[in-house]
Amino acid sequence: MIEGLYIHIPFCEQICIYCDFHKEIAKAKKKADYIRRLIESLDQHKDQLKHLKTIYIGGGTPSNIEDALLETLLKKIAENVNLKAILEYTIESNPNDVSKEKAMLYKKYGINRVSLGVQSFDDQILKRMNRSHQASDIPRSIAYLRDAGIDNISIDLIFGFHKQSLKQVNEDLKKALALKIPHISYYALILEEKSIMHYLIEQGKMGIVDEDLDYLMYNSIIKTLKENKYEHYEISNFAKAGYASKHNLLYWQQADYLGLGSGAHSYVNKERFFIAPNVQKYIQSKRDEDCIEVYPTYELEDALLFGLRVLKGLHVPTIEAKVGCQLFDEYPILQSFIKEGLLAYEKGYLKLTDKGLMLANNVFAGIMEEHHA
Repeated sequence: MIEGLYIHIPFCEQICIYCDFHKEIAKAKKKADYIRRLIESLDQHKDQLKHLKTIYIGGGTPSNIEDALLETLLKKIAENVNLKAILEYTIESNPNDVSKEKAMLYKKYGINRVSLGVQSFDDQILKRMNRSHQASDIPRSIAYLRDAGIDNISIDLIFGFHKQSLKQVNEDLKKALALKIPHISYYALILEEKSIMHYLIEQGKMGIVDEDLDYLMYNSIIKTLKENKYEHYEISNFAKAGYASKHNLLYWQQADYLGLGSGAHSYVNKERFFIAPNVQKYIQSKRDEDCIEVYPTYELEDALLFGLRVLKGLHVPTIEAKVGCQLFDEYPILQSFIKEGLLAYEKGYLKLTDKGLMLANNVFAGIMEEHHA
């Protein structure tokens, strides 16, 4: 039973130097053709959308398409989905895209959560990232959303960016807290191979933050947000009580979800597949099946990699009953991580320790290497 719907809008005003998501800068006609094709996808899958709990429109930058075109899409979603049953309906937006009119449009069609791509409150850092907004756009966009009756607001922030200091991270935290945002996603910068930043580093034009400074930043973020009554519920996510992302929890708990649009991923009936990340091919296709690519699903490995992202961890007896094998027999490396203090096994739950949080990528890499050795 599909509980979550993800819709991908792969258009941006400009390309951030750290990003390797499926996105492009496109003209108005291509955007219109894409939305037309998305509407066909929604009709094609209408029967699978009867039990949805969450909807998430991401990108790219969904707020980059003009209001009239966006309304066409939102109207079709409202026709095909019982919005009264939706617990959480999120759209990603850039701060500079949120006008009074756009905020009211979101509200009109049942969107009750907005994720703002803030990244930093420092204009110099935003400029180096090649973001399209300025720091002054952030409080204004939040005010517009609240005036429209949307209080469930999340902001994305990044730490570990080129030449970023611990002081700048702490300043970003202070400004985020002053805005009383109920959900904060604070991501460590990952150097993606297909990003502009990777190229610039190879050319010697940029650097990366020292690993020790990276740890100091992450520790400061965790400490400050916990002191301000945010629950650290996932590696990069912090929420006030009742504001944890319901849609993202579906991913981490391996519930069934459907992805529509070029590059969108799905997990349905224990099978993972995605629509090929090619906008033109998607627009020209008659059915989603013409663009779908299936990739291997490793149920136990997925349960570990997704479940360990959540700070409460994964319930081992439940996973073992589901997959029919013993977790520690299949992954002896887990005992090594427990001995090293990276993982803890308590009351049936396997979870990352405080030390493990700092070295989570090492833990995940070890799990994958053991399975595929």
